[in-house]
Amino acid sequence: MDYVFFNERLRDDFIARAAELGVACELSSDATADEDVEALLVAVADDIPDATLDALEDCYDALMDEQSDIVAQEDGWLESRVAGVSVTLADGTVRTIRLDPDLANRLLQTFSAEEIHDLVSAVAKSLAAPEEPRLCQKV
Repeated sequence: MDYVFFNERLRDDFIARAAELGVACELSSDATADEDVEALLVAVADDIPDATLDALEDCYDALMDEQSDIVAQEDGWLESRVAGVSVTLADGTVRTIRLDPDLANRLLQTFSAEEIHDLVSAVAKSLAAPEEPRLCQKV
C-alpha cells in the first residue's frame, strides 16, 4: 500500500505514526508526478492487520486535511491543485497517476484510499499484461 504526500513534514508525521503502530515504511519519491511538486511516497506492507490499517488510514486522512489547509493558504493554490494515486509497475518502478482533483474527491467519498490504489493497480497490471482471451471474447 502506497501513500502519497506533497509535504515532507506531513510525510514524516505519517512515518512517526506508522512506527508507533509497529509498521515499517519504505520511502521513495516520484519526480515525474508533477514538474513543480515532487510526490513523496511511503509504502507499507499490504498484509498488516485491519485495525492497524484503519489507524494508518485515519492518520493519512487527517494529514491530507492538513495538506489541504496548507495549500489553501498559498497564493495560486487553485491553479496548482494536484491529486494522484501511486502504483507499482511490473518492473518495480513506482509511478504516480495524476487524477483530476475533483474526480479524486468524488472517488474518496465512496472508496477508501486502499480501494482506489487497488483499482489503479489492477488497471496498470492489465495494461502491462493483457489477459487472454479478452474479456469480450466467448470462452
